[in-house]
Amino acid sequence: DPWHWTPRGAFLGYQNLIRTINAANDGRYRELTEADYAITVQDKGKTYYNAVHEPEMLEVFEVRDKKYRAMPEKLTYKPEDIFTPHMKYYVNNGVNNEDTRLILGDSYIHDSHILSALASTFHTTVMYNGEAINDRHLIHILEEYDPDIVLFENAERSSALRYSLLLSALEDMRNRQYEPGTPIRFTREGGNAETYCINGLAQPDDRFTWTLGKKSTFVLAMKNVGPGTPLSISLHTAGVHLDSLPVTVRINGEAVWQGTVSGEETIHADFAMPNTEFLRVRLEMTDPVSPFEAGESNDTRKIGLALADMTVSVR
Repeated sequence: DPWHWTPRGAFLGYQNLIRTINAANDGRYRELTEADYAITVQDKGKTYYNAVHEPEMLEVFEVRDKKYRAMPEKLTYKPEDIFTPHMKYYVNNGVNNEDTRLILGDSYIHDSHILSALASTFHTTVMYNGEAINDRHLIHILEEYDPDIVLFENAERSSALRYSLLLSALEDMRNRQYEPGTPIRFTREGGNAETYCINGLAQPDDRFTWTLGKKSTFVLAMKNVGPGTPLSISLHTAGVHLDSLPVTVRINGEAVWQGTVSGEETIHADFAMPNTEFLRVRLEMTDPVSPFEAGESNDTRKIGLALADMTVSVR
């Protein structure tokens, strides 16, 4: 096949890939060997005009002890329907890690047994076709699954296109410029939260915006702030749905504040600028309840905090 690996070639590609990953991760991940496969030889040739068959005998690799299982219902972020056949989600509770691997690749992976090999290695394996990599989707995919390792795989013939999509996604993040000390407002008039929000916000009201679901995430491209700079975050709430709500504030994955919000309050936390140009601020709400569930109205949205404003400042 002039377009793809043979099954043996895919196996060699997987070995090289997992060894490269392990070299950077202290041998953390199990490498499948030939003994882990049932390998048979089958005719994978083509038949032309429904009559003339051209045989091609190839090895077929099947993982012997499949401990992973497909869980497409966990694909909670879905780009356009054209990507549906090439969106995968696997969970493997039989490995000794809790890591998530995100694959942004093409048919060299999703049409070969490399995907099953990786699903046998990682606790969670998520895959999207590389065409989903653009400024509308990539940042949302990364935020949704919070992967430990991201694999970008692409055939050479279309590398220029895919690389340009990666650059456009980076440009999208850099367009979220934030001057420390500037309030991010969640009001309808004069509000600017949509510039920084990735997910988890309703439409703004006159005085606030409700959070939606269990997390609300913001990306700030920090201006003139280097790694290690002492910073603080102040978040003012205009209220909370129902009586109280447990909340965690994370900065680039690290919890900087945990507590229970019961109404109009100020959440404040100090931290240092991570070794990156971007701040990812995530608000995690434990078990928000919809007005419908609370018997208040027919609104089925799970709302939590009423956000008024948020500011990140240099200390």
